[in-house]
Amino acid sequence: AHGCALGNGVLFVAEENGHVTKVGLQSPNAYSTVVSGLSYPVSVVLNEAKSVMYIAERTGNRVRRVFLNPDNTESSKEVAVSGIPSAEGLALSKDSSVLYVGQFVYQSGSVWRVPLSASGSVAATINMKIASGLNRPRSLLLSADDTLLYVAEEDAAAGNVRRYELVSGSY
Repeated sequence: AHGCALGNGVLFVAEENGHVTKVGLQSPNAYSTVVSGLSYPVSVVLNEAKSVMYIAERTGNRVRRVFLNPDNTESSKEVAVSGIPSAEGLALSKDSSVLYVGQFVYQSGSVWRVPLSASGSVAATINMKIASGLNRPRSLLLSADDTLLYVAEEDAAAGNVRRYELVSGSY
């Protein structure tokens, strides 16, 4: 299992075998596949209403948007972001207008700031990179007021956590 996100009474877990599973919080033995047919899903994030899930597909070089039914099952899915090789690590702004995506690459990883559309795909461009030269950025977290982005890097010797001030642009 890789990344996970808390939904309405369930935990969504990205599984290497191409799907996202939901696990009941009150009954952890109650689990089922929510989304299948993914290409090495590694990170999951939900909007504030818990009605839309974003999934980073590392070998698919994209991020999927999954619309959820009230019972936490898939309603439909589409590609939300394309063109980011080795996508991993996601953080979503409170208003769901911006998705931050880590690029899991050794010593030359990046973080991308992608403005989202309500539906349809956004093709990532080089000017969306806000940080580069990172060592396999794996986990991203936004502060409650969307002004700070924390990026955890994977490193065999010692992992780093970097803090980016999004308003001032100091990294």
